[in-house]
Amino acid sequence: MEAPKPSDTAIRFEVEILDEQRQLSGSRYVSLEGVSLGEGAKSNLWTISLSFAQTLDGDVQEGDLTLVSAFGSIFAGLDSGNCDSVPDETQDDERDEIELSMRVVGGEGDFAGLEGTISVQGAFRVDGGELLVRFAR
Repeated sequence: MEAPKPSDTAIRFEVEILDEQRQLSGSRYVSLEGVSLGEGAKSNLWTISLSFAQTLDGDVQEGDLTLVSAFGSIFAGLDSGNCDSVPDETQDDERDEIELSMRVVGGEGDFAGLEGTISVQGAFRVDGGELLVRFAR
């Protein structure tokens, strides 16, 4: 079986908050983890690990992304991004909407030598959420 080509791929993930720390300055550090949705075949399963630091005004100043599949791993660092809390009328609560641009910094297995950018978009709450990850070269 051939490895999926990241440049042609958009992957939807179900995520949950693994860790969240708020600082006295108002900034916060968030770690999310999850698995890909919609793919029944085990060979198409991806896992995601995303950590980022957010300022009080919503700017994301640092972040790391790891994507792992049966074919290898992809590692990326933050180029730019925002994460804003917005009202969630369906849950009578707030959710965080995130939009990040990540730069691929390395890979292993079939993804060794991979270059390009990755966009991450989605929303999450305390009880989980979804992210869409798109690859671009």
